Amino acid sequence: MLNQKRVIIENVYPQLNCGDFYIKRVVGETVNIKADIIPDGHDVVQATVLYKHESEKTWSESRMQPAYNDEWKGTFKVEKQGFYTYKIQAWIDHPMSWQQGSIRKINDGQHIKSELLEGEVYLKAIVKKVNNSENQLIKKYIDAVKGDAFDEAYGIIRSKELQDLLFKHPDKFLANSSVELRVYVDRLKARFSTWYEFFPRSAAEQRGEHGTFKDCERLLPRIAQLGFDVLYFPPIHPIGEVNRKGKNNTEKAAPSDVGSPWGIGSQYGGHKDIDSQLGSLKDFKNLIKKAKDYGIEIAMDYALQAAPDHPWVKDHPDWFKWRPDSTTCRKSTEKIPGHTSYQF
Repeated sequence: MLNQKRVIIENVYPQLNCGDFYIKRVVGETVNIKADIIPDGHDVVQATVLYKHESEKTWSESRMQPAYNDEWKGTFKVEKQGFYTYKIQAWIDHPMSWQQGSIRKINDGQHIKSELLEGEVYLKAIVKKVNNSENQLIKKYIDAVKGDAFDEAYGIIRSKELQDLLFKHPDKFLANSSVELRVYVDRLKARFSTWYEFFPRSAAEQRGEHGTFKDCERLLPRIAQLGFDVLYFPPIHPIGEVNRKGKNNTEKAAPSDVGSPWGIGSQYGGHKDIDSQLGSLKDFKNLIKKAKDYGIEIAMDYALQAAPDHPWVKDHPDWFKWRPDSTTCRKSTEKIPGHTSYQF
């Protein structure tokens, strides 16, 4: 007799791989829910979507409506960035089953003194939850039952007001719930944005000179005018000098060749440093600030490549997989602590 349920909840949608992965939305969107809800008889069934943001302790509720056969539909709106949890709850609604059954008997001309008393029990159970107008309806019904004013009591049972009252304050006896599912809510730009990729070292005003972050600032109005709202940079770190590639991917670099920005790390620093030819950290922050004035955000390619002269190769050799000749290596990213992407 433990854990009794009179309603089965199946085929909850949306979910990914039985809930192993979360679905995604952006702030302000509506999550449309549907499920098959199957009772064990002919009583009135009710269902609701329960949901809450990860920062909230209590569930919010959005009632579901029957659609076709055993399918029910519901919605809830996501207002904040982060994870939401949602689930479906369904139950046999005894007070609403009482109302519908009583209406049928009244319409059939039956005497329902017992049902009138049953309704009094249901209404007294919710009297502490109702507002003033709803309390007056309950009081009116109880007085009618006590005074044997059957026509008045019958009128209340048939009323839309009573139906709305019972719907608003449901009796969730033996309610069943689906598994909890999750949706990650991202900011609006995650749904769609226009990216412009360029190399900051190519932004110099004079041909042949090495561009800087300040040169990039000069180009921001043009990029905004073209309709782009994300400026995408390759890595901006110091570039390795050992085995540096030359122009057109040649294996030998001339003294003037700056190398590939994806060959990260040299005597001047690694992934936590900025190539001095581009400017300083202050210059980079100023560029981010200026870009925001044009509605543009800065995205940076966080590449995991490490040049042979990257400081980590010497300071943390256990982070790398070494070849037998001990002269070349490649990075073992799974061993690098704090391996996450940068966010600006």
